[in-house]
Amino acid sequence: MVLSQDAACYIDWIDPNVLPFLPQWHYLHIHDRCPPYAREHGVTEEQIATMLTANPRRLFEQKR
Repeated sequence: MVLSQDAACYIDWIDPNVLPFLPQWHYLHIHDRCPPYAREHGVTEEQIATMLTANPRRLFEQKR
């Protein structure tokens, strides 16, 4: 499993009035919310490191 998100630093295609309804749409959502939630539900530090570091590295280092 790889944790990822789709957040943009500049959103020119969305109505600015909608942004208040998307409070979790920011770059730190995964970092701030997911590991603490996972820990509370029994996910180990090793498993979190695998999802956040080892698995993405393995994907990007694959030879094609």
